[in-house]
Amino acid sequence: LINLLFLLMEGSENMANKKYPDRLLSEGEFFAYHTTVSKNYPCHWHNYYEFEYIRNGEYIHIVNGQKRSLKKGDLVFCTTSDIHSIEVSDKAYISTIQFEEKYLTDTSKKIINSLKSRDFTFSDEDAKQVKETIFQLYDLKDEAKPLRLDNIKNRIETLLLYCAAEDGQNETRSNNLMNA
Repeated sequence: LINLLFLLMEGSENMANKKYPDRLLSEGEFFAYHTTVSKNYPCHWHNYYEFEYIRNGEYIHIVNGQKRSLKKGDLVFCTTSDIHSIEVSDKAYISTIQFEEKYLTDTSKKIINSLKSRDFTFSDEDAKQVKETIFQLYDLKDEAKPLRLDNIKNRIETLLLYCAAEDGQNETRSNNLMNA
């Protein structure tokens, strides 16, 4: 019901009639690719988890009814229950990592449940590490399957730890502003 409400708030009547996500991953699948976003993406959801790292450009990301402007170096994380859309005025170059629950450690699942945000802006040093981890995941897509599962899990957990740290800093900043 909540997801349907977000869909209607976004004005996407076509999505309200959909019973299935736009895209599906089969069990055990993992995708990593670079792409150019040059058009708006309407409200949609997935049966998988997704990181989008903005390599260049900017766009507006709307997730679960919250709108945020994103730029180079920012990271988006969407779960299987998030409804999101993208508004682009020009072009944005992104690296996308898509994976299903098999790639989440118990720690990763706990982090996901604690996150308040879905969009993250990092300090320069953390941004460098996040970018490096994204590109390591991209390189793992071609690694032999028996070897890559633990490597992918570890790097996904690393990204989520950076997200949790940034999420905590945002909460601390918000509390400080409210108490000022």
